[in-house]
Amino acid sequence: MKNRTATATPATGASIVVVGLGNVGSQLVDHIGRMAGVARVVLVDRDVYEPANLRSQRITARDVGKPKAEAQRRILRALNPSLDVCAVVDDVANVPPGELRASVIVGCLDSLEARLALNDRAWRVGVPWIDGGVEPEQQLVRVNGYRPGPENPCLECALDETDYSNLASLHPCQPRGNTPAPTNGSTSIGALAAALLAVECEKILAGDFERSLINRQVVLDVSHHQHYLTSFRRNPRCRFDHAGWQLAPLRGLAPTDSLADLLAAARRAAHGNGSTNLTIEYHPLVRTLHCPGCGCGVERVQLSGRGTLRCPRCHARELIATGFTTVDPIDASSPACVLRRSLRAVGLRPGDVVRVCTGKKRENRFVIENELL
Repeated sequence: MKNRTATATPATGASIVVVGLGNVGSQLVDHIGRMAGVARVVLVDRDVYEPANLRSQRITARDVGKPKAEAQRRILRALNPSLDVCAVVDDVANVPPGELRASVIVGCLDSLEARLALNDRAWRVGVPWIDGGVEPEQQLVRVNGYRPGPENPCLECALDETDYSNLASLHPCQPRGNTPAPTNGSTSIGALAAALLAVECEKILAGDFERSLINRQVVLDVSHHQHYLTSFRRNPRCRFDHAGWQLAPLRGLAPTDSLADLLAAARRAAHGNGSTNLTIEYHPLVRTLHCPGCGCGVERVQLSGRGTLRCPRCHARELIATGFTTVDPIDASSPACVLRRSLRAVGLRPGDVVRVCTGKKRENRFVIENELL
């Protein structure tokens, strides 16, 4: 009899982030709820369940009309009451990077834009991630694995100019991009993808990277009972810089503290003696929001992408930030109306990452870890 390598057991206290709770993600939740060693789960999806989702996603009629993340949180807590489950009803591009720090991230997304955003953030915070998807018409299931590192391949390493040219462009003067068309996959093909993702999760949680799909892709052709395994290599011409962040905690802030207080706390944490400025990663501060319909402008100091406000004139569109009204970076010379603004009012969240620049171009990054915000 041949010797077999015993499957390692996941360490206790593991955490998983699931981004996308549609056909694949909703069925993955069932596996995660029964997964050994998992203590915390973060569920991310900006959408709500619709009646049409009943035929392809793991939900019931009571979940229709509810945010997907909150509905799956209820399902997961009923399945495993001991789990710490956090529901984030938002686009992955708007989730604070610190909230994505986990043992593994699983992407069940249906657009390249969202997958690129997740790849970027997983690399920055140094978390391995698995990307899964289905192609219903050809009955294909795909799972990729990535592990952040300067020489490891990322999602963008496999892209070419055609992929980038096909990306939908979202300009500052436009409203949010359109929701991708539904995949219309069956529950069976979605469940197969979810099961493969769960298996890969268990390998990574157990530290079994050698047998996992890290740096590889598997495609199952269900129609012809075939599978294809491909290895990835780092593309030297990849557009992504493959850089990770060194994050230190920034504590002691209250929601009523001002941006001036944040600047002072960041200066102390960075041991800066001279001029200091800061930027919130991914979310520049803006002073004015505009209506993309009638052009109405409203003075409002907030982080880009945080908070929504309807046009007070036409009431038809959400106000958006443009590239001409940013206050970035923030420093002691920023307008008083900006520095007085409270952290709660601008939309700062726990897990947001602050980039601090002090003298001689020194850069430090801190993650906001105050639960009060």
